[in-house]
Amino acid sequence: MTDEILLQCDQTGKITYPNGATNIFDALDIVENKLNARYVAEQEAERQHQLQPLPTPESIYQDAEDKQKAERLENICLVKAYLKYPIWRKRIEYLSKCGFDYPGTNSAVVQRLQKKMDKLTLSGEWDRLVEVVEG
Repeated sequence: MTDEILLQCDQTGKITYPNGATNIFDALDIVENKLNARYVAEQEAERQHQLQPLPTPESIYQDAEDKQKAERLENICLVKAYLKYPIWRKRIEYLSKCGFDYPGTNSAVVQRLQKKMDKLTLSGEWDRLVEVVEG
């Protein structure tokens, strides 16, 4: 609920009521009803959260494995884009066609990808990935 439900009072003493209120009592009822509705929604969200099953060790392991595979695939696509295209704009287009979206301006994306490439180069992973891509 993003609508404003408070009573407003300016320096001249004029009170602004929520929409639909004609006097202070109507305004207080509207405010109370909206607060009650917000409380009920929060309680229902908490209840739904508690009904969700706890993650099992297998699901935790599977999630971590999926994350590693996705990161490895992204690194392979990054290496392929770097070897295939000389311009960063084309590389970013290629990566987006592969399904990787990078939020932010192009310069910020280029800096992040350049840091990722530097990290791969320093760790020695770059050479292994080039062998896989050219393989």
